[in-house]
Order: sequence, then C-alpha cells, then structure tokens
Amino acid sequence: MVDNTLGILPTGEDNQSRIRNPSESMALLFVSSTKQIVGFLLAERISNQSNTISNTKPSYKNGQGQTSVNSECVMHELDDETQNKVCVGISRIWVRSDHQRRGIGNQMVNTMRSNFFGDYGVLSPEQFAFSHTTPNGTDFAMKYMKNNFERANFLTYAPIFANGKRSITSNN
Repeated sequence: MVDNTLGILPTGEDNQSRIRNPSESMALLFVSSTKQIVGFLLAERISNQSNTISNTKPSYKNGQGQTSVNSECVMHELDDETQNKVCVGISRIWVRSDHQRRGIGNQMVNTMRSNFFGDYGVLSPEQFAFSHTTPNGTDFAMKYMKNNFERANFLTYAPIFANGKRSITSNN
C-alpha cells in the first residue's frame, strides 16, 4: 500500500519492490491513539559505492520584490569527502493523508536519526539522505531541514542496482 501511494515502481525479475538490505534497515511505524498505523518510515544503510548521492537545493526566483521557492529543486553532485559521510538513506516515508501536517513525519525522521546506529549519537544532516522525492516529499524534506537545521537544501540518493542502472522511482 505504501509503495502504491508513493508511486514506487516495481523492480526486479519478480516485478516487486524490495528492501535492498533488510539486516541493515530500520522500519518505523507511527501508531495513532486509535491504534491505527498512520505513518511509516523505512531507512537503510547506504554508501556512495552503491548509491548516487546529490545535494538538492531549491531554486529561488525573484519577482516583483518577492523571493519565492521554485517547486523544482536543482541537484548538485557532491565531492567524495562529503559523499563518504552519508551512511543512512530514508528510502520511504509516508503519513496517512488525514494525519499529515501534524508533525508525524518530523517525529519519525528524528527517531530514525537518534536510533539508527544505537549508541553512536544523533545523525547529522551530512549523514543521512532522502531517496528521490515526490513533490510532497520535496516539500517535507525542505521544511524538515529548514526547521531543524536552518537550511532548505537536503541530500538525496539514488540506488545503483546490480545491473548498473540507477533507480529513478519516486520514494518520498
């Protein structure tokens, strides 16, 4: 259901999407007070050897004395040193539509950042990346980064599969 809602296209020979490395992944569920699952986050360990990592920055345009953020973000390749810092990718994040804009996505990302590596501390913004995002996912990532780190740019990653092709599906 989450993959369908997010527009994730099936991959692989059996035409299904899969967790690439279940033993190095974390799934978080947000359960409402009525005991319904209203949020889901899937994070995975990543490296620049198996992923293309980019810096996604919103583009700004000036018009009639006002500055607005263009909904299209511009991706910039990162230098090797910066790419080597990224170790966790948010593969999927979903919040049920009637529970959106209540801080659930924020709480799930913060929980993932605090708990992915256990006792190693909270992940910095240079240590995690979002998968390629939908327009709503881009808005969420920009707002999350701005509220938590006072910047709108965020890191993205695209998995490189065994056949050498990049994933171009939208996952957030």
